[in-house]
Order: sequence, then C-alpha cells, then structure tokens
Amino acid sequence: MIDLYNRYLLGIEKYDEAAVEICKIIDDENYHSRDGTTKHQLWMKLLNIVVKHAQQITSINIEHVLRNGIKTFTEESGRWWCALAEYYNRQNNNECARD
Repeated sequence: MIDLYNRYLLGIEKYDEAAVEICKIIDDENYHSRDGTTKHQLWMKLLNIVVKHAQQITSINIEHVLRNGIKTFTEESGRWWCALAEYYNRQNNNECARD
C-alpha cells in the first residue's frame, strides 16, 4: 500500500511528500514491503529523488540524508559521494561539490 501511495506522489510530482514518506519507511524497523522492496531499494529511490528534485524538497535535510547513506552503505560510498557532489552542483554550490 505504501509503495502505491509513493508511486502516486511521484506521479503527481509531489517529491517532497514522497521523500518524507520514504524516510518514514526507512526509519520503521518493523516495515516489510508487500512487493518485496528492500530497505536498500528504498534508500536508492530516496537517493534519486533528493538529488534530482532537490529544489522541491524542503521537509528533510538532504545533506543529512546523503551523509547517512554514505555511512550506511560503505561498499557503495562512491555512489553516495557523487550524489552529494551532484546535489551541491544543482544548488550552484560548486565549492562544496568539489570538496
């Protein structure tokens, strides 16, 4: 049910609400997807949303989410560091993106 609601939010371009809902799911230790979606897949979906639609997301701290992803997925830290740099680029903060 949550997956359908999230797809609906993304379909109507409510990226902020979709990101908040995914964060809630990720934080819920007892959540089990009916569709078989893993927490990793949810993190990847969140990564794509917050980087590509950063201007529309105001309810969560995107930098905090990306840095948590770096800590959580150490084997994929390169992907997360690149996403953080892309986020800064989209914010026209090239100095932070370079760092």
